[in-house]
Amino acid sequence: MLYVFHGTDEQKSRDQVDTIVDSLKQRREYAQVFNIYVDTFSPENIQGIQSSSGLFFDKHVFIYRGLLKGLKDVKTFILENIETFVASPHVHIIIEGAMDESHIKQIKKYDEVKIKENALRSFAPVADISKKMFDTVSNIVASKKQKSIDKKIQVWKQVDEIRMAGTAPEEFFGILWWAGKQKGLSQEDMKTILDIYHDDHNGEGSMWEGLEAWVLR
Repeated sequence: MLYVFHGTDEQKSRDQVDTIVDSLKQRREYAQVFNIYVDTFSPENIQGIQSSSGLFFDKHVFIYRGLLKGLKDVKTFILENIETFVASPHVHIIIEGAMDESHIKQIKKYDEVKIKENALRSFAPVADISKKMFDTVSNIVASKKQKSIDKKIQVWKQVDEIRMAGTAPEEFFGILWWAGKQKGLSQEDMKTILDIYHDDHNGEGSMWEGLEAWVLR
């Protein structure tokens, strides 16, 4: 059995995954849940767990978090095993942010896959959002060099408008990272930005939530 959740509303995808896991564990007390991240990925370990059988349960839950954004061999393993996941007695869940259209088409070849896109609503034309992102990032960098909490709150409202427009967090992060290096953010701030990015892609937090905490700090 395979579920796929993807799209720019990553928090909604996480909530839906949690609902599936909670429902399964209520029906199967001894079911085990395995969260699989890019930095701990091992085909051998996954295949070993999948082929094992427990004494008190017969179904595992495998949650693949952000693996399609990983290295080529990681993506290849996931995409080449879609049919295996579908036919498996275990529950397999792929959760991604914005997903490549080619990956979506490859997964949709299998009718049995339960695929769900969770997209934030878009409220502005793409061109306007692109300009707004660059302007907002400049304001963020400026606000980090000030002490005014009112200024920081005002800047975060601008970021939130961009988020609500359906912008992929990776796109905004890329501009922020570039601007931070060009406009002299501190090493501590640059490390924090990088940590936020990695935490999101390892399924340990939301990039937007992490950015909010950092902007308002």
